[in-house]
Amino acid sequence: MAQKYRKIDPRIWRDEKFAGLTPDEKLVSLYCLTAQVNRCGIFVFSPAMAAEELGTSPQTFRERFGRVVKALRWRWDSDRRVLYFPRWWRYNSPENANVLKGCLADLAELPETALLAEFYANLADLPESLHETFRKRSGNVTPNPPETIGNSGTGTGTGTGLRPSDACPEPGETPASGPTPGGDTSPIVLTYPCVGTGPAEWPLRESKVAEYAEAFPAVDVRAECRKALQWVRDNPKNRKTADGMARFLNNWLKREQNAAQQLLPETRNGLRGHRPGVRPDTRIEPPPGAERKRPILAGVPTPTPADPGPAAPAGEGAGDRGG
Repeated sequence: MAQKYRKIDPRIWRDEKFAGLTPDEKLVSLYCLTAQVNRCGIFVFSPAMAAEELGTSPQTFRERFGRVVKALRWRWDSDRRVLYFPRWWRYNSPENANVLKGCLADLAELPETALLAEFYANLADLPESLHETFRKRSGNVTPNPPETIGNSGTGTGTGTGLRPSDACPEPGETPASGPTPGGDTSPIVLTYPCVGTGPAEWPLRESKVAEYAEAFPAVDVRAECRKALQWVRDNPKNRKTADGMARFLNNWLKREQNAAQQLLPETRNGLRGHRPGVRPDTRIEPPPGAERKRPILAGVPTPTPADPGPAAPAGEGAGDRGG
């Protein structure tokens, strides 16, 4: 299993570019450096597999991965799905010429990509004693022809033929699948995994969140949508199709709206916000001079006031009676 052994320099934690990443982005970078990489640092990389193994949505992974590629100056051919670490040999240098030959054999698994030209020309971090072996072996390696992996090409642009939007997508950018039906291109808030023959994921966009917030004013829409996403992740057998996701969220928020209204009922005079189960004070005071009436309780006779007796003479107090 030595072939699967990968090195990571502990100084990476003090590198200013790595330190500038968020904790989630650092996890993505460590995954890329250890999970699917071969012995040459240029390899076929599957973002879908990465998202599944990291337990996140494909859209969220793409956004984090794009920021990592930009910050660490990696090279990414999105059409061929090839990732290249230009400084790979600096931290994973072959011990001798025979080890280098074994490493270069991994290149046979690569599709045709413009990144190979960069790889062949990059000897900066390879020991000089291995340069001759590298040049000889790299000239003999023939990558798989394009037709074996599809005719998607390597894109347009400079250098490696990469599109900037593919290499470094910004947060909220429209995913590769394009806008949602209706042409909505507002930023994506959350992405829900789906089932069925349609799209594998459904994006909840900012415009839809605004609609829900207006329709369900008693609900924290963003918090409930995050709860719904976690429920969908934890219950894969109950996931919805992309066409049914809007209806699913609408029903979810409607239940929360009804529950909130039961806990905080509105009274006729517009008062709300009192404790659940305690009705606000809606007593109406009688007009001046009107006699107050005692409440009549069901099944309990109204007590008759006791006869107070004759009034005491003027000036006679309670202490003057009886003795």
